[in-house]
Amino acid sequence: MASPVIVGCVSLGSQEVPVTYLRQMMLDELQRRNYSQSTARSYIYAVEDFAKYFRCSPERLGPEQIRQYQAYLFRERSRRKIRR
Repeated sequence: MASPVIVGCVSLGSQEVPVTYLRQMMLDELQRRNYSQSTARSYIYAVEDFAKYFRCSPERLGPEQIRQYQAYLFRERSRRKIRR
């Protein structure tokens, strides 16, 4: 499996983050829609967590993985509520 190609770096708050082509496209779209830096950061972290859950690039994930990840998040939230 080939690693995503890094096309540069971007500053998200106080952190320098490597930027792949897909991430750059996402950042450009968030900027085009005039989302705040905080919202953009949250969206980037959400996609990172999604990709980490499957241990692969989001470029290789599709609708079925989104459904599986949503089910996982729902189960985790349910467990947290029970533990309270």
